[in-house]
Amino acid sequence: MDFDQLTTFVFVAKLKSFSRAGQKVFRSQSAVSAQIRQL
Repeated sequence: MDFDQLTTFVFVAKLKSFSRAGQKVFRSQSAVSAQIRQL
């Protein structure tokens, strides 16, 4: 678990969308999903 994964998780929780969270952290939706899965 690292800071980037936690930041991504917070954006997913706030925005309730993997794709919109990805836009905020400058990653693709699949990269966001992979980071959440690693948590």
